[in-house]
Amino acid sequence: LGSSPSLTSSKSHPPKSVLYTAATSTAESGNQLLALPTDWFEDKSKYPKYAEGLPIQKMVGEKQKVQTYRMLYENGDEDAKKVKCMYWAPKTYQMDICTVDGNVGSDEVVILEKGVLYKQKFVERKKLFPEGIRSFPFFHFQVGCCYF
Repeated sequence: LGSSPSLTSSKSHPPKSVLYTAATSTAESGNQLLALPTDWFEDKSKYPKYAEGLPIQKMVGEKQKVQTYRMLYENGDEDAKKVKCMYWAPKTYQMDICTVDGNVGSDEVVILEKGVLYKQKFVERKKLFPEGIRSFPFFHFQVGCCYF
């Protein structure tokens, strides 16, 4: 899906991976995806909005604290200790990164910041991708040393 990620990293050139798929399950949308070159997003003349380097999602509104299973456990719910929402994450983190059902919508992103889980609404930027192509959600964890 797209070109391989850049392994170069600096403040002016962060690493970049592009995850995209057909916008619908129709054959037409799939054909549009197949017709694109794998490095379509690097063509600044055809896709200038993407080439601007803006994030795919634009955050809107304020961050809100999210209820986690750790909060339930600290309020006496012993069953909260058994939660397992992400099979690949170590068990010791599950109560801190798993949100209580119904707390996070499909139009929200979850952020773990200094040990506190927050959510914030987002909108996808318009006209960023070619016709019939869209991005899709994925889990990404990044360890940061500094907040500026």
